[in-house]
Amino acid sequence: PSDPKQDGTYSRIMERFFTSDRVELLKDIPPHVVKKAWFTMSHALLNPGAVVLDAGCNSGEMTYAMAVLYPGFEFIGLDINATVIADISKKFSRPNLRFQVGNIYTDLQENSYDLIINSFFLHEVYSASFYNDRLILAALEKQYKALKKHGALIIRDYLNPPPGEYVLIEFTDKVPSGATFET
Repeated sequence: PSDPKQDGTYSRIMERFFTSDRVELLKDIPPHVVKKAWFTMSHALLNPGAVVLDAGCNSGEMTYAMAVLYPGFEFIGLDINATVIADISKKFSRPNLRFQVGNIYTDLQENSYDLIINSFFLHEVYSASFYNDRLILAALEKQYKALKKHGALIIRDYLNPPPGEYVLIEFTDKVPSGATFET
């Protein structure tokens, strides 16, 4: 099969959905990343000027794509790796985008973000911590406290339970007190 980027298919598809200036800005971003960025943000109901944190932004591609697609929001890509942040800060630039070195356990200011995105990030924390559930809970608690009132948390990750098992996620219908992640 031919490469959609080489044969022009990618540009034609992108031009159906996005303005030409955005297509140009996204030309070097893999199509699956653009789709992931669009799909993730399509679930966020945010007011203009909202502050969005991409926790564990890694390559910065998705953070950049979101900033291009949604210029009315401020995007912050956070990663613990200073070398990665230095590299992607040079590579990606938009008026509504910045990257910063940070640790999700110590560097999130309370009441600072309208949306926090964990996109294929929490499983990395879990694996690197030798499968420590408490560190995931601590990360989510820190993120919950970093959200502004009425803020949202999006978790995009994968999970593959063994055959015959399933994952049940329940959300409380109680109004949260804000004291902990569970309440």
